[in-house]
Amino acid sequence: MKEINGILLIDKEEGITSYDVIRKIKKILRELDIKTKIGHAGTLDPFATGLLVVLLGKYTRLSDYIMDGKKTYTGTIKLGISTDTGDYTGKIIKKCEIDDFDINILKENTELFIGEIMQTPPKFSALKIDGKPMYKYAREGIEVSKKARAITVYDLIIGDDIPSFKATVSKGTYIRTLIEDYCNHFHIPSHLLSLRRIQSGSFNVDNAIKSSEIGVNNFFDNILSIDEIPLNYEIIDVSCDEEVKLRNGINIIVNSEDQSPVFIRSDGIFALGKIVDNKLSTICFLRN
Repeated sequence: MKEINGILLIDKEEGITSYDVIRKIKKILRELDIKTKIGHAGTLDPFATGLLVVLLGKYTRLSDYIMDGKKTYTGTIKLGISTDTGDYTGKIIKKCEIDDFDINILKENTELFIGEIMQTPPKFSALKIDGKPMYKYAREGIEVSKKARAITVYDLIIGDDIPSFKATVSKGTYIRTLIEDYCNHFHIPSHLLSLRRIQSGSFNVDNAIKSSEIGVNNFFDNILSIDEIPLNYEIIDVSCDEEVKLRNGINIIVNSEDQSPVFIRSDGIFALGKIVDNKLSTICFLRN
């Protein structure tokens, strides 16, 4: 069997899970006689659409670093009704009349939720408690909760054509909860009608292929190597001899400040590394 290392940008469509996408790609890989690791950087809810970054082979080791990047979402909101899931798939738990509510209040006060804030993960989430996803407890009627944790909201815009929004946030942010908490601040129940991830770090959904369109015939056309991707980390160039040393666990002296991670390049990027006290070492290799 062949092996492959790369990144695949998928535009996930509504009504399927992130794992449904992975399952489809696994099937394609079997048909192409390719055996390789596969994973993704950042799950999307079934009702959500947009960018899913799929990692193949040694690139699965990049997952944590890719997920560290900012993420941008767009979507629409239903005001006056809240659900137990925070989106349209859930059961209605609260209603109120909003005819007298000044919508401009939502548009003009988003700075209240900009910066580092505390967020409690929703009970319908894939976070695990004692090895079991929270949504399974919720479906069984068992009350469990996770402690609030710090997230960062870099930007939040409520559109002129309310109920639209755009938000740029840190990893680990639940947009359902962010919008629900923001509207609740003004005593307005709400839930999401739609959600779309348009950006994840340096990756944009405009460069992704729809999940329904990826197949055996166009699979290789959509595989990206690390050298084809705009990177947010410094690239350190080394000689062929220095590459051999790094592959043998020998540190290289470089004239650069301490940082982690960095990409290491010699006839193409071949490793993720770190610099400590002017010494460059590898974290993991991205190709043989």
